[in-house]
Amino acid sequence: MEEEKRALLCSSIEASPEELVASILPDDREIHHPSGDLQVGLVLASSLSAADKGIIWRILADAMKEMYEGSSFGWNPTKKKRELFHKLARFILVRTRESAEVVAFTSFRFEEEDGFAVVYCYELHVSPNFHRCGLGRKLARMLFDICRQRRLDKVMLTVFKANTIAIRFYENIGFVLDPSSPEYGSTLPADDGDDSWEDEGGGHVNEECDYMILSKAAIPSSYY
Repeated sequence: MEEEKRALLCSSIEASPEELVASILPDDREIHHPSGDLQVGLVLASSLSAADKGIIWRILADAMKEMYEGSSFGWNPTKKKRELFHKLARFILVRTRESAEVVAFTSFRFEEEDGFAVVYCYELHVSPNFHRCGLGRKLARMLFDICRQRRLDKVMLTVFKANTIAIRFYENIGFVLDPSSPEYGSTLPADDGDDSWEDEGGGHVNEECDYMILSKAAIPSSYY
Protein backbone atom coordinates (compact mmCIF):
# COMPACT_ATOMS: atom_id res chain seq x y z
CA MET A 1 0.00 0.00 0.00
CA GLU A 2 1.24 3.48 -0.88
CA GLU A 3 2.39 5.57 2.07
CA GLU A 4 -0.15 8.30 1.34
CA LYS A 5 -2.98 5.76 1.27
CA ARG A 6 -1.73 4.10 4.44
CA ALA A 7 -1.68 7.48 6.17
CA LEU A 8 -5.27 8.14 5.09
CA LEU A 9 -6.32 4.73 6.42
CA CYS A 10 -4.58 5.30 9.77
CA SER A 11 -6.15 8.74 10.01
CA SER A 12 -9.59 7.22 9.42
CA ILE A 13 -9.05 4.54 12.05
CA GLU A 14 -8.11 7.22 14.57
CA ALA A 15 -10.95 9.59 13.60
CA SER A 16 -13.56 10.37 16.22
CA PRO A 17 -17.25 9.64 15.64
CA GLU A 18 -17.83 13.40 15.37
CA GLU A 19 -15.31 13.65 12.52
CA LEU A 20 -16.89 10.74 10.71
CA VAL A 21 -20.43 12.09 11.10
CA ALA A 22 -19.19 15.34 9.57
CA SER A 23 -18.21 13.30 6.48
CA ILE A 24 -21.84 12.32 5.87
CA LEU A 25 -23.64 14.72 3.55
CA PRO A 26 -26.41 16.70 5.31
CA ASP A 27 -29.08 15.39 2.92
CA ASP A 28 -28.13 11.83 3.79
CA ARG A 29 -28.55 12.54 7.49
CA GLU A 30 -32.15 13.65 6.91
CA ILE A 31 -34.48 10.64 7.08
CA HIS A 32 -38.24 11.04 6.89
CA HIS A 33 -40.67 8.24 7.64
CA PRO A 34 -44.49 8.08 7.80
CA SER A 35 -44.28 7.38 11.52
CA GLY A 36 -42.10 10.45 12.07
CA ASP A 37 -38.61 11.71 11.33
CA LEU A 38 -35.69 9.49 12.27
CA GLN A 39 -32.32 10.53 13.65
CA VAL A 40 -28.86 9.32 12.69
CA GLY A 41 -25.87 8.83 14.97
CA LEU A 42 -22.42 7.28 14.70
CA VAL A 43 -20.72 5.56 17.62
CA LEU A 44 -17.83 3.25 18.41
CA ALA A 45 -18.79 -0.27 19.41
CA SER A 46 -17.25 0.38 22.83
CA SER A 47 -19.67 3.28 23.36
CA LEU A 48 -22.85 1.32 22.72
CA SER A 49 -25.19 0.96 25.65
CA ALA A 50 -26.30 -2.50 26.76
CA ALA A 51 -29.81 -1.69 25.53
CA ASP A 52 -28.56 -0.68 22.07
CA LYS A 53 -26.39 -3.80 21.86
CA GLY A 54 -29.43 -5.93 22.69
CA ILE A 55 -31.58 -4.34 19.99
CA ILE A 56 -28.79 -4.51 17.39
CA TRP A 57 -28.21 -8.18 18.17
CA ARG A 58 -31.93 -8.96 17.95
CA ILE A 59 -32.26 -7.26 14.54
CA LEU A 60 -29.22 -9.14 13.21
CA ALA A 61 -30.18 -12.53 14.67
CA ASP A 62 -33.76 -12.30 13.39
CA ALA A 63 -32.46 -11.53 9.90
CA MET A 64 -29.45 -13.83 9.69
CA LYS A 65 -29.60 -16.76 12.12
CA GLU A 66 -31.34 -19.14 9.72
CA MET A 67 -29.03 -18.18 6.87
CA TYR A 68 -25.93 -18.79 8.97
CA GLU A 69 -27.29 -22.14 10.13
CA GLY A 70 -27.57 -23.24 6.50
CA SER A 71 -24.08 -22.02 5.60
CA SER A 72 -20.54 -23.34 5.92
CA PHE A 73 -19.96 -20.81 8.71
CA GLY A 74 -22.65 -22.16 11.01
CA TRP A 75 -24.39 -20.11 13.68
CA ASN A 76 -22.13 -19.31 16.63
CA PRO A 77 -23.61 -16.45 18.68
CA THR A 78 -20.50 -15.97 20.82
CA LYS A 79 -18.20 -15.69 17.80
CA LYS A 80 -20.65 -13.49 15.91
CA LYS A 81 -21.05 -11.09 18.84
CA ARG A 82 -17.28 -10.85 19.15
CA GLU A 83 -17.05 -9.87 15.49
CA LEU A 84 -20.06 -7.54 15.62
CA PHE A 85 -18.90 -5.57 18.66
CA HIS A 86 -15.18 -5.61 17.84
CA LYS A 87 -13.20 -2.72 19.33
CA LEU A 88 -12.53 -1.27 15.85
CA ALA A 89 -16.15 -1.47 14.73
CA ARG A 90 -18.18 1.66 14.16
CA PHE A 91 -21.96 1.80 13.98
CA ILE A 92 -24.23 4.16 12.12
CA LEU A 93 -27.52 3.96 13.98
CA VAL A 94 -30.95 5.11 12.83
CA ARG A 95 -33.33 5.78 15.72
CA THR A 96 -36.88 6.95 16.19
CA ARG A 97 -36.95 10.49 17.59
CA GLU A 98 -39.75 9.70 20.01
CA SER A 99 -38.36 6.61 21.74
CA ALA A 100 -34.73 6.70 20.50
CA GLU A 101 -35.01 2.98 19.68
CA VAL A 102 -32.62 1.67 17.03
CA VAL A 103 -34.55 0.64 13.89
CA ALA A 104 -31.68 0.23 11.42
CA PHE A 105 -27.90 0.10 11.51
CA THR A 106 -24.74 -0.59 9.61
CA SER A 107 -21.46 -1.63 11.21
CA PHE A 108 -18.14 -1.04 9.48
CA ARG A 109 -14.39 -0.91 9.95
CA PHE A 110 -11.54 0.81 8.15
CA GLU A 111 -9.27 -1.91 6.76
CA GLU A 112 -6.58 -2.72 4.23
CA GLU A 113 -7.65 -5.29 1.65
CA ASP A 114 -5.16 -6.38 -1.01
CA GLY A 115 -3.40 -3.04 -0.93
CA PHE A 116 -6.62 -0.99 -0.97
CA ALA A 117 -7.80 1.28 1.84
CA VAL A 118 -11.45 0.39 2.33
CA VAL A 119 -14.57 0.89 4.36
CA TYR A 120 -15.58 -2.70 5.07
CA CYS A 121 -19.30 -3.03 5.76
CA TYR A 122 -19.77 -5.94 8.16
CA GLU A 123 -23.52 -5.60 8.63
CA LEU A 124 -26.41 -3.57 7.25
CA HIS A 125 -29.86 -4.34 8.62
CA VAL A 126 -33.26 -2.69 8.89
CA SER A 127 -35.99 -3.65 11.37
CA PRO A 128 -38.91 -5.32 9.49
CA ASN A 129 -41.35 -2.54 10.44
CA PHE A 130 -39.14 -0.10 8.57
CA HIS A 131 -38.52 -2.09 5.40
CA ARG A 132 -39.19 -0.58 1.97
CA CYS A 133 -38.72 3.04 2.96
CA GLY A 134 -35.19 3.58 1.70
CA LEU A 135 -33.28 3.12 4.95
CA GLY A 136 -30.91 0.50 3.51
CA ARG A 137 -30.03 2.75 0.60
CA LYS A 138 -29.55 5.69 2.96
CA LEU A 139 -27.15 3.71 5.14
CA ALA A 140 -25.18 2.61 2.08
CA ARG A 141 -24.94 6.22 0.94
CA MET A 142 -23.54 7.20 4.33
CA LEU A 143 -20.80 4.60 4.00
CA PHE A 144 -19.91 6.04 0.60
CA ASP A 145 -19.94 9.57 1.96
CA ILE A 146 -17.39 8.50 4.58
CA CYS A 147 -15.34 6.57 2.03
CA ARG A 148 -15.16 9.54 -0.34
CA GLN A 149 -14.54 12.19 2.29
CA ARG A 150 -11.74 10.12 3.87
CA ARG A 151 -10.28 9.62 0.35
CA LEU A 152 -10.32 5.83 0.60
CA ASP A 153 -10.62 3.43 -2.32
CA LYS A 154 -13.88 1.55 -1.99
CA VAL A 155 -16.62 0.06 0.16
CA MET A 156 -16.53 -3.72 0.48
CA LEU A 157 -18.78 -6.36 1.99
CA THR A 158 -19.35 -10.11 2.14
CA VAL A 159 -22.74 -11.61 1.34
CA PHE A 160 -24.11 -15.15 1.30
CA LYS A 161 -24.98 -16.39 -2.17
CA ALA A 162 -28.26 -17.64 -0.73
CA ASN A 163 -29.15 -14.09 0.27
CA THR A 164 -30.51 -13.18 -3.14
CA ILE A 165 -32.53 -10.21 -1.86
CA ALA A 166 -29.39 -8.60 -0.42
CA ILE A 167 -27.37 -9.35 -3.57
CA ARG A 168 -30.04 -7.73 -5.73
CA PHE A 169 -30.12 -4.70 -3.44
CA TYR A 170 -26.35 -4.20 -3.58
CA GLU A 171 -26.19 -4.73 -7.33
CA ASN A 172 -28.94 -2.14 -7.81
CA ILE A 173 -26.81 0.47 -6.05
CA GLY A 174 -23.70 -0.32 -8.04
CA PHE A 175 -21.81 -3.07 -6.25
CA VAL A 176 -19.91 -5.57 -8.37
CA LEU A 177 -17.97 -8.76 -7.69
CA ASP A 178 -14.67 -7.79 -6.09
CA PRO A 179 -11.39 -9.25 -7.43
CA SER A 180 -10.83 -10.79 -3.98
CA SER A 181 -14.04 -12.83 -4.23
CA PRO A 182 -13.31 -16.57 -4.59
CA GLU A 183 -14.90 -16.97 -8.03
CA TYR A 184 -13.73 -13.67 -9.54
CA GLY A 185 -12.55 -14.18 -13.11
CA SER A 186 -13.87 -17.72 -13.28
CA THR A 187 -15.47 -19.02 -16.44
CA LEU A 188 -17.65 -22.00 -17.19
CA PRO A 189 -15.62 -24.82 -18.77
CA ALA A 190 -16.56 -26.45 -22.01
CA ASP A 191 -19.49 -28.81 -21.79
CA ASP A 192 -17.45 -31.95 -21.16
CA GLY A 193 -19.47 -33.31 -18.29
CA ASP A 194 -17.37 -31.54 -15.67
CA ASP A 195 -19.67 -29.21 -13.76
CA SER A 196 -16.91 -27.48 -11.78
CA TRP A 197 -15.85 -23.91 -12.42
CA GLU A 198 -12.40 -23.19 -13.80
CA ASP A 199 -10.51 -20.00 -13.18
CA GLU A 200 -8.29 -18.17 -15.64
CA GLY A 201 -5.22 -19.96 -14.35
CA GLY A 202 -6.70 -23.37 -15.02
CA GLY A 203 -7.44 -24.11 -11.37
CA HIS A 204 -10.81 -24.93 -9.94
CA VAL A 205 -12.91 -22.68 -7.77
CA ASN A 206 -14.32 -24.32 -4.67
CA GLU A 207 -17.92 -25.15 -5.48
CA GLU A 208 -18.70 -25.23 -1.78
CA CYS A 209 -17.91 -21.56 -1.31
CA ASP A 210 -21.27 -20.10 -0.30
CA TYR A 211 -20.40 -16.43 -0.11
CA MET A 212 -19.21 -13.67 -2.40
CA ILE A 213 -17.34 -10.42 -1.86
CA LEU A 214 -18.79 -7.30 -3.44
CA SER A 215 -17.35 -3.81 -3.71
CA LYS A 216 -18.00 -0.39 -5.09
CA ALA A 217 -15.28 2.13 -5.81
CA ALA A 218 -15.42 5.58 -4.27
CA ILE A 219 -17.22 7.79 -6.77
CA PRO A 220 -18.76 11.26 -6.98
CA SER A 221 -22.02 11.66 -5.08
CA SER A 222 -23.71 12.68 -8.33
CA TYR A 223 -23.61 9.00 -9.31
CA TYR A 224 -26.74 8.34 -7.24
